[in-house]
Amino acid sequence: MNGVATDSYTTQYLNYNNYGVPLITKEFNNVNGKVRYTRDSYQHDLTNWVLNLPTSKELSTNGTTYTSVQSTSYYSPTHASKSLPYQEFAYGLLQATNTYLADGNLSQKTFNASNRWVQYSNYKRGKPQLIKVPTRYSATCTDPSICFQSVSATVNNDGTISWVRDFNNNETNYGYDAIGRLTSLNPVDSRWADTSISYDLDYSGYASMVQNIVSWQLPQISHIGWSISANFFFPPPPPPFFFFFFFFFFFFFF
Repeated sequence: MNGVATDSYTTQYLNYNNYGVPLITKEFNNVNGKVRYTRDSYQHDLTNWVLNLPTSKELSTNGTTYTSVQSTSYYSPTHASKSLPYQEFAYGLLQATNTYLADGNLSQKTFNASNRWVQYSNYKRGKPQLIKVPTRYSATCTDPSICFQSVSATVNNDGTISWVRDFNNNETNYGYDAIGRLTSLNPVDSRWADTSISYDLDYSGYASMVQNIVSWQLPQISHIGWSISANFFFPPPPPPFFFFFFFFFFFFFF
């Protein structure tokens, strides 16, 4: 355009299944001529009407020869854990096996390696309030009922987190405003100062949010946009809230 070369990146959907999901995707560009094909496979539980459950993902550079990079098997439609993910594979190798509670929430993810598992329990509003992992220094920690370290939390009725206790027994309480925005982080350990968070109206015209964070009193640092006003004397450690959700999201979705 106007004598300047333009780069283009294109995605084409070449085939669909009977339930409207693309089965083969072609991606290419005009920069280096490389092409990638992705072939996805699905299964359908017509008994419980659970459709388009991903079973495999394969990649190719020519659309003919494919390599399997990811696959998932599922419990049968008549099993108590009907059509929930059972085992996860990467490049043909087993990565993890899942078991579930009676209500369908994930109970335990057991990885295909010694001493690697995560157990979830005491759910509320879809969030586990107790997460167990193997103890730090045991190579034979296989029974979550007797050999574990844990992080715990209490979930409020609206789904927000009331407090979290981390693996080192540090506890932090959390407060929220009327629309569920975080307004306070208060460690039970008095050696750490409380943190308060407030929100200002945005007059920038960019639909940004102005957030003010105060923990101890030193000169304020402000940034407009996602504006953060921070008064930190010394960077506090990540709150237990961070550790709780790291384990929740990492082991649920990866």
